[in-house]
Amino acid sequence: MQGYINNAAEYRSWAAMKQRCYNSKLKNYKDYGGRGIRVCAQWVVSFEHFLADMGPRPSPHHSLDREDVDGWYTPDNCRWATAKEQANNKRPPKVFQPSPRYRSPRHPWRSRA
Repeated sequence: MQGYINNAAEYRSWAAMKQRCYNSKLKNYKDYGGRGIRVCAQWVVSFEHFLADMGPRPSPHHSLDREDVDGWYTPDNCRWATAKEQANNKRPPKVFQPSPRYRSPRHPWRSRA
């Protein structure tokens, strides 16, 4: 139990990672588990394996990040990153694609067809 106390921040990151991927009742599940993002077999069952692979957070300004935003939580795909680093590593926003029959709210008489 001492390891959890000494590494409380890392433990919270590990627990939150699992929740995002496996708890369908969470609001942000759709962005993780709902998209097929999972946790590698070693990490899902063992905080010790997670900590051995990731090491301690470099600073309180770092949090868990996946380098490939569509990839699983694995030792090869995860790092401790700052908010600035994470801001540069996001999925592209969804682009609105109007249907051919879409009518602009500002110009309802115009048709795009």
